[in-house]
Amino acid sequence: MNHLIPKYYNEFKCIGSDCPETCCQGWKISIDKDTFNKYQKLDNVNLKNKSDKFVKKLPKEVKGFYAQINMNNGTCPFLGQDKLCSVQKEYGNSYLSTACAQYPRKLSVFKNKELKSLSLGCPESARLVLFDKNSMNLVEDNFYEIKKSIKLYNERNIDETKLLGEKLFNLSFSLLKNNNISLESSICIIKKLLEEQKNLEFFPEKLSVVYDYLIEQFKNEDFLKFDTSGLNIEFLKNFYKFASEQNCNAKNSSEQMSKNFIKSLNSTYKSLILKFKSSEDQYKNFESLKSQLSNYIRNEYPYLFRNYFLNELFSNVTMFTSRKPFSENRLEVSLLGALMPQLLMIEKFSSSKNKISQDDILKAFYLTHKNIGFLVQYTGNFEFKFRDGIAEALKKIDPNSTFNSLILLFA
Repeated sequence: MNHLIPKYYNEFKCIGSDCPETCCQGWKISIDKDTFNKYQKLDNVNLKNKSDKFVKKLPKEVKGFYAQINMNNGTCPFLGQDKLCSVQKEYGNSYLSTACAQYPRKLSVFKNKELKSLSLGCPESARLVLFDKNSMNLVEDNFYEIKKSIKLYNERNIDETKLLGEKLFNLSFSLLKNNNISLESSICIIKKLLEEQKNLEFFPEKLSVVYDYLIEQFKNEDFLKFDTSGLNIEFLKNFYKFASEQNCNAKNSSEQMSKNFIKSLNSTYKSLILKFKSSEDQYKNFESLKSQLSNYIRNEYPYLFRNYFLNELFSNVTMFTSRKPFSENRLEVSLLGALMPQLLMIEKFSSSKNKISQDDILKAFYLTHKNIGFLVQYTGNFEFKFRDGIAEALKKIDPNSTFNSLILLFA
């Protein structure tokens, strides 16, 4: 089996106690059956007591997850004062669960090929992905960079559905790398290609015609050039209400968004909303800040959002190759994962006198993606479903299309 990775992948090394946002807090940690059994037999009395108190079997094993480690005031009970795992220090890497050992690595497996990438919930991952011009160049078997077509399947005698998915992925990936077409236009074209996929399965020879038509329709980005500051401010108000209720109604710390995310959200709400007496003033301030930030990002961090979406497409390539329902929703999840950092960045840009550091950009992304599970639910039907409060906020913008709502907010 060979593997395909972005150029950044092999540069990743966990920075351990130097990490500004440890992966051992802020979410539920699922573990496999083998790890659970090991934790039941720990001979360190202190660690065994913690295991008995915080490690609990799930009602039903799901996708290899047999139990979970409940948080202690939002933090893994095995995290030491040195910000390192006490179980790992005592017993070695073999006692880490599969989830803990692999994070933030992500894996998509095809018949004879593995696609490996990193999640942006990790600060070091986000740093490697977002800023470098060449970070999303793809490398096969650690040997050569792919310059042309990306082959997801080594065999060429695959069925037309899989072959079409591979072609759609290649077109979409190349589109995001093309600076001659705006990012927003590219995302709209990708969405339309996904919507046309079922029709194209019957007429695969029409793909190039459909693609050229979409390029022509969306190459002019003026269709998104209007003031959406009011939509953004009202969405932020609704999102803040949702997040506040989510944490207030949580039964325990495992069901609460991370403290650092809530802290950043509170700062954003105060700066962009509470600071002003009227909605009109909120809208005017936001419109000005968003425009200035967009220009600043374009000049100082030109690859930021393109790299983000390229990584999202590569990490979730099954949105093109799978017939599961989630393929219809995954692009919207990626859009939400870009929108929330953008809102957090606008606050930092404002409070830093119209500048924003790389560290603040990273923080906006890794806090959002570490908490994405509180915003989007992955159901038993392999479908990504927006939490009710988020879904309701988006329906107020366009009741018929989550995608339209998100692209209007992000653009």
